[in-house]
Amino acid sequence: MTVTTNRPDRILRICPACGRELRIPLQFVGQEVQCRFCNAAFVVSPQAAAEPPEGLRFVGSGVAFEIVRSWTGAPDEDRRSTFLRHPTKQALSDFLVAAECYGPGVLFLGGLEVDSGQPVSLAKVKPGDVRIVPLVNVYHAYFWVKRGQRTRARLIVARL
Repeated sequence: MTVTTNRPDRILRICPACGRELRIPLQFVGQEVQCRFCNAAFVVSPQAAAEPPEGLRFVGSGVAFEIVRSWTGAPDEDRRSTFLRHPTKQALSDFLVAAECYGPGVLFLGGLEVDSGQPVSLAKVKPGDVRIVPLVNVYHAYFWVKRGQRTRARLIVARL
């Protein structure tokens, strides 16, 4: 799918290295170009890579859901977002999360322990990695991006 901007002589492409949107003149289709943000070289394809839609959707018969988004950490603090929480603070042992990070920043998964309520680290997902994490002994699961970092990721939360 080719996406045009307000300038019909350009196409929108996503840099495979840093994930930023680039508006590239049509004459460069099929040629190698450099990202103006990170200087990574890539070939401009005539068809845009299929980007997963942003937001939340249910997967399969409703026993799983998927979140695909870009997140940016605030300049002065880490930004944490809850993706699953048990209302009565019972363990989420029946659930697991699959996290895929597209980059450029790292995605962190964490939770709150059932017994103590203390935060625990569950996983660190680097760009290009996929991690499958069982939610054992936590009642509250969240993810975050470090200060000033930006990343795009996909989380699939499934009930076993």
